[in-house]
Amino acid sequence: MTEAKLEPEILEEVIKIREDIHMHPELGFEEVRTSKLIAEKLKELGFEVQENVAKTGVVGLLKGGAGEGKTILVRADIDALPLQEMNDVSYKSIYDGKMHACGHDAHIAIALGVAMKLARIKDQLKGNIKFVFQPAEEGPGGAKPMVEAGVLENPKVDAAVALHVAGLIPEGMIATKPKEFTAAADEFHVILKGPGGHGSAPHNTKDLVAIGSLVVQALNMITAREVDPLEPVVITVGKFSGGTRHNIIGDKAEIHGTIRSFNPEVRDYVNKRVKEIVKGISELFGADVEIEMIRGYPPGYNDPKLTELVVRAAKKAIGEENVVTDIKPIMGAEDFFEFSNGGKIPAVMFWVGVYNKEKGYIYENHSSKFDLGPKALETGVLVMSEVVKEYLSS
Repeated sequence: MTEAKLEPEILEEVIKIREDIHMHPELGFEEVRTSKLIAEKLKELGFEVQENVAKTGVVGLLKGGAGEGKTILVRADIDALPLQEMNDVSYKSIYDGKMHACGHDAHIAIALGVAMKLARIKDQLKGNIKFVFQPAEEGPGGAKPMVEAGVLENPKVDAAVALHVAGLIPEGMIATKPKEFTAAADEFHVILKGPGGHGSAPHNTKDLVAIGSLVVQALNMITAREVDPLEPVVITVGKFSGGTRHNIIGDKAEIHGTIRSFNPEVRDYVNKRVKEIVKGISELFGADVEIEMIRGYPPGYNDPKLTELVVRAAKKAIGEENVVTDIKPIMGAEDFFEFSNGGKIPAVMFWVGVYNKEKGYIYENHSSKFDLGPKALETGVLVMSEVVKEYLSS
């Protein structure tokens, strides 16, 4: 078996950075301290650094010394979650209600580790590496504002790559697949209104809870009977509220949900049908309705050729036995794929495993007990470094 090792001094620094950032989590577009730390590290390495990109984003450019060539974008998201940490570790979050429960602290540390490793051999590299540290991935999304701020230009980006730590994949392994990888994520917010009244006289009211219940049931019919069963789609109502007391029919009810899909045409169809069904049922039973449809993150599509390169580089870095490609796409969403600029730029993401039962790394992302160890950090740096080198030399 391959036993790849990262330079001890780089791994030590990567661990230190990760624990520092984990202790000081910051929410989306509030990552002031985090961004300052990132910028300082990049400047120490001699990078060209842009700060305050899309509010709190940072871009570091490393120019290879072996001549002109392609430019690859390496993205790391930097925001934390509004969650109370339940881990008892020396680097536990010092802020109540804030935690790096999705591993973005690891993404930052890994990207900086890659920057350290490649800075040492920049004279051997042909082309450029653009490190993009992106705010607000957890919402409302910082990738699109960074694209709008021009991070894909000067120099023009030819490919984009990112990694994400994954709680259920074994430590020391990576996983990826071509084509569909993550889902598009859209939202719908419905407000039903009508005259309320006493529960004993429903005929004098518009029972919005009953009407809303019909809406929820009808939305389930879209996926069950209107979409090809071979097309993955999820419609979830996450919040349904209405009324104030057991014997009062309220004058307002709210329904909030999410739509997940891969196929752009199916995505458009389902969004249209949600709106039509909500309006139709409301009109049928005489309720007033307000509906807001929010188009969220795009579907994540891994470019097949770039995915093949990642797999090849990963096998070289950590051994074939540690690279998994027979995985399914997930219905989770990621705004990294905004950097593909609508599919014009090949992009790829891969998972880095953190699961280790013996060490207690057994929780999924977004858990208040999510954590990871040095091996995951080392794996991420080794694989991403090799991916960049492979791409620039191809």
